[in-house]
Amino acid sequence: MKFKIDTVLPKYPFEITHDSKIALLGSCFSDEIAQKLNHAGWNVCSNPFGIIFHPSPLSECILGNVFRVFKAQNSNYYSSWSVAHSLKCQSEEEFRSELIKRHENFQRLMKELDVLFVTFGTGFGYRLKEDGKIAANCHKEHTSFFEKELTEAQQMIQEWEVVLGYLKELNPTLKIVCTISPVRHIKDGVIENNFSKARLFELVGALLENENVYYFPSYELVIDELRDYRFYKKDLVHPNDIAVEYVWEHFAHSFFTSATKEIVNAVSKFKDFEHHRIVSNNQSEISAFKLAVQEKKTKLLKLYPNIQL
Repeated sequence: MKFKIDTVLPKYPFEITHDSKIALLGSCFSDEIAQKLNHAGWNVCSNPFGIIFHPSPLSECILGNVFRVFKAQNSNYYSSWSVAHSLKCQSEEEFRSELIKRHENFQRLMKELDVLFVTFGTGFGYRLKEDGKIAANCHKEHTSFFEKELTEAQQMIQEWEVVLGYLKELNPTLKIVCTISPVRHIKDGVIENNFSKARLFELVGALLENENVYYFPSYELVIDELRDYRFYKKDLVHPNDIAVEYVWEHFAHSFFTSATKEIVNAVSKFKDFEHHRIVSNNQSEISAFKLAVQEKKTKLLKLYPNIQL
């Protein structure tokens, strides 16, 4: 007897190896997968503009047309309505320069990139009254600055069609894999969260009509297959380590060759050995351990020169 419905993974017409250049953008769930990739020997670009949940400000960052810089009301720093709260500077000039540099670096990367993973988090946005655009983050500013909305799917579709055209012009062979975050934004309400995710599915469904755009079912793997709160952290919202590992295993099955999986296993074993905790204070034992790490690293890089350790 079966006790769960299995998600049928899509067939992708490409594979990811350690030669592949990868970037991930979007919600905090994309950072989880980025950490897994880094641990497995890739050097991936993850959220250079910080974690962004809503598709509209994320599209702004990719296009880099406008960075809406402002000075925080209650702090002596500058930030931007277009990026995450983690990015800020003491000077407006310094901050603008940093954002321009990040976008230029991102644009250069896009020209060389093989696969871009984009994870959409929510369809709820906070529209800034000042300019009528959705903020990537409220930056702890007063709620009177914003109007909360559930963004129409058609608006997000139009914005992302522009993004796809821009990315195709930069890199005609770029593969874009869309995912929807399984993290539920229950502060909006459980029912409202479902409406929000529905808008995101409508967006992704429209984008899949474009060439070289694909979907990975991270949402279904967690929400449909792991239908139990033991797979969540204490907040009952974010997937825990077991759930992330479950998604990672399906990710590897979908995109990695058997040879790549062997390399991933070898790198993971090395990383576990490298981070082994030394309880001894004996300097000769510590030195011997460091030497063993370096020897294993040298051997691994000789076998697999394209991995990042």
